[in-house]
Amino acid sequence: MGFPTPFTEWIQGEANEFVRDIFTSTAAQNRALIDNRKVLEDLNSEQRFGRKIWGLLSLELWHQEFHDKQAQFKKYLR
Repeated sequence: MGFPTPFTEWIQGEANEFVRDIFTSTAAQNRALIDNRKVLEDLNSEQRFGRKIWGLLSLELWHQEFHDKQAQFKKYLR
């Protein structure tokens, strides 16, 4: 199951710029299924030890690493 992290404290402190950079990227702002503008609005309202923003951040990082680089991976398929 894992353990809770103080992610909400991190996004209000040291990790704030990193998280905002991820959600304000051009790719993130143009996602068809997720309104990352709304995610940015909700950054400061996440409950202590909440997992919503953490999950959305993980999903966005996954999108950027795999979905957005799909063309690079296609060259390895035959």
